[in-house]
Amino acid sequence: MNSKNEYHIPIMAILCDGKEFNFFRFLNQRQEKASPQIFLGEFADDHGAISIELIPSTDPQTFYRQIRITCDTLYCVFLSGYQSGLEAYWNRSMERGKAEGKGRDSTPGWYKASNPIF
Repeated sequence: MNSKNEYHIPIMAILCDGKEFNFFRFLNQRQEKASPQIFLGEFADDHGAISIELIPSTDPQTFYRQIRITCDTLYCVFLSGYQSGLEAYWNRSMERGKAEGKGRDSTPGWYKASNPIF
């Protein structure tokens, strides 16, 4: 459906088997003859997954420190997916503007949304 609607963005996936989270990215190429690709997420410590620790019998501070890593990772994955969506709308707006031979009113707004100034 993304390709049919001219959205060439990666599809993010989070899988959990109850013991660990695995992160995937599926990318369908723009070229018709190019094969789709799937990538397994890899973290800074070279691990491909984040383990779910059982509720520790240690102090609460240790537990919160462990769960913080998982929450930060989920946030980054969701934020990356949101950013990809904004960029897809901006690219589609630019392509349609070129096809129509004039700029579209929405294009600057999509650019601002996908490239915020902080």
